[in-house]
Amino acid sequence: MRQKHTYACKGLLILLLLLFSTGCSAFKGYFEKSPINVPVARKKLIYEKLGDISITGKPWGITMDPDNSKAYVTVPDDDLVYILDLEKKEIAGKITVGNNPWETALDKKRKRLYVTNGEEGTVSVVDLENGKETIRIKLDQKLPTDIALSETRDEIYTANSGSGTMSIISSVDLQVKSSPVTGEYPYSIAVDDTNHRIYVSNTLGGNISVVDPEKGKAEKSFNTGKGITGLVTDGKGNRTYAASSETNQVIVIDNGTETIEGALKTLQHPFDVCVDEDNKYVYTVNREKGSISVLNPQNPGSLAEIETGKSPVRIAIDPVHRLIAVVNNGSDTISLIRYKVESD
Repeated sequence: MRQKHTYACKGLLILLLLLFSTGCSAFKGYFEKSPINVPVARKKLIYEKLGDISITGKPWGITMDPDNSKAYVTVPDDDLVYILDLEKKEIAGKITVGNNPWETALDKKRKRLYVTNGEEGTVSVVDLENGKETIRIKLDQKLPTDIALSETRDEIYTANSGSGTMSIISSVDLQVKSSPVTGEYPYSIAVDDTNHRIYVSNTLGGNISVVDPEKGKAEKSFNTGKGITGLVTDGKGNRTYAASSETNQVIVIDNGTETIEGALKTLQHPFDVCVDEDNKYVYTVNREKGSISVLNPQNPGSLAEIETGKSPVRIAIDPVHRLIAVVNNGSDTISLIRYKVESD
């Protein structure tokens, strides 16, 4: 079994790497508007590298749990989710889930973790109080990759790369409500609870779909070019940021007007993106350079570049403890970086 789903894991990685290295379309990117009209807390941040946590087996997805100083990291080849103790900077446990777990979403209300299992087309539901999988939701869709949660709507959302759809699941009864079509190879997903919209990047289709979860269908789409592999919503700033590996930009969407404001230039092939909602800085992982970039929407170019490990693929932020975690798929590590305001 391990050999079988290792091939599935490698197949997805090869597809993504080919996509980002060949320049698949003539899309040239959005104008790099700066400053973009986003409120920025004018504070200088200082960064401190705290070291790495080793996880063997090519780690991939990560979700932070600030309330408990933990993080959850997927290892697709081993069908595992690792629990990290971020205070002790060590592995605290591991949870067996389905075949090829890619991404996770934390349900604080129900003390659950939801995990997409790419090869078998399911979502594992993990009870975090006992650290075990309790049920597996069958999607009847192919290759679910990313996953997100709306606690206000009590819904779970998955991007189903192999089916060209997303799934809407009730987090109350864990039943699939619908699976609307989004586009070609939906890969990343972000939730805008303020405006009741779901953003889905169709990585091979070259666009981002805007889905109305109430109607269960895509209402519109943005042309972005191929290679959007990371999406994040800034709830406080009413923006969505999309990492474009093809144009080497972070595309900025105004959630209120559902329009693209412009883009921020970053280093080559940004693979993921996250945002500090309090200080309004944006971070991208630079897979080829083994680093992260620090971006300010009100200033052009990178403010800073911080080295991580080899082939970083995912980034997450804990605003409570001011901690950034980076998954280094090529060096089997999680890099931890502390940030603080200069005046602290």
